[in-house]
Amino acid sequence: MSSTILSVKSLFTSRVIAVGSAFKQQVRSVSMLGKLSDNHNAQTNPKRVGRGASSGYGKTSGKGQKGQKARGKSKSWFEGGQTPIYKLFPKRGFKHDFDDLESLNLSKLQHWIDMGRINPAEEITMKVMRDSGVITSIKNGVKILGGSADKLKQPLTIISTSASASAIQNIETMGGQFTAKYYNKLSLFAHLNPQRTIERFGRIPIEAAPIRRKYIEFYQNEAKRGYLTNQPTFALPPKVKEQDKESDQLHDMLKTAGSDFKAADGWLESTIVRQLKA
Repeated sequence: MSSTILSVKSLFTSRVIAVGSAFKQQVRSVSMLGKLSDNHNAQTNPKRVGRGASSGYGKTSGKGQKGQKARGKSKSWFEGGQTPIYKLFPKRGFKHDFDDLESLNLSKLQHWIDMGRINPAEEITMKVMRDSGVITSIKNGVKILGGSADKLKQPLTIISTSASASAIQNIETMGGQFTAKYYNKLSLFAHLNPQRTIERFGRIPIEAAPIRRKYIEFYQNEAKRGYLTNQPTFALPPKVKEQDKESDQLHDMLKTAGSDFKAADGWLESTIVRQLKA
């Protein structure tokens, strides 16, 4: 009995010692500094080629002699020598639907008047603005802004592409007048360069009227002070939502057809026709 108990105790103590040894704390010392290293394959050293025949990768660097596989890698866009796709098709740039208008504040315009570079008694057009230097270049037109408009000292008559609501209010408060006028590419060139236009065409072309809906609606708007406000114009057709007009006409035809519109003898009526007639 005692021998059995002793054997059990010895078995238990051996297991405890084994478990304890598994979690034994590691003892570190200064001597380990010379044995520090990364984990295995944590860092891959680059393959050094062309460093002598004894390395196995000397001379031709393991690529053999000549040939396509001995050369460097081609670029990702290389298509084997054929005409690449970026040369097959022409360039198409982004073009937004908004006019590129130069902005002009009324405070700057008043400063030019104070310097004597603009005559306030005359109509101030885009040509006057460009010739005076208050605007150096005009691409599609000029928009008048009302920044610091309280500095206006006299009434002004301004004709430009457009103006903000605050600019219109301040111009009219001083007793002046603003008119928004449409210019296409040719008419704007003729307005800014009349002499060059005559030399090129032999005449000043007739000013074009707006043909796009957004321009017609803009220059007919009284709030925008459009130049077409007091002129006889044609009424724009109402905006119609996109719909399948052909299917509507077919539906109306089948509705009014009655019993005359039916399948021939020996043929079944189409399911679609029955649904439309229902």
